[in-house]
Amino acid sequence: MYLGPAFKLIFSERAFLKAELNHVEARRAKGEAFQSADDFRDEALTRIQGKRRRLLRSALWVIALVAVGALTALLINAAAPLSWLWVKVIRGVSVVLLVWAVWSKIGDIETFKGETLLELTSEHLYRVLYSAGVFLGSLALFLEGIE
Repeated sequence: MYLGPAFKLIFSERAFLKAELNHVEARRAKGEAFQSADDFRDEALTRIQGKRRRLLRSALWVIALVAVGALTALLINAAAPLSWLWVKVIRGVSVVLLVWAVWSKIGDIETFKGETLLELTSEHLYRVLYSAGVFLGSLALFLEGIE
């Protein structure tokens, strides 16, 4: 159900805005929304634009992490190749960090617009764990272990 809107969000701001406003009107017809789509339009557009910017920044960050991991692996392969045991350890640590990052977000409730110390720390920790996991995963992907 949400795959179509996800593509619209990523590829067409206008199409997603239209879908969002239709969604609001459908909820309003059921008594689940208080604002009309016209009243919500400006706020919706601001939120959509913000989300699209964050998606772009996120994609660029992940691409950069993968590229740095690949370059680091090439340097390690040329200078001091690792045994397959160490490549597997790096893979395992990568998985642990990624899963830890994702699971740490489950059940988080945002209050005060995400500005409490707990929320700020949680967000920073998530980014650090996830970034380290992606870097190590791409590093392990491009390492050529030796026997």
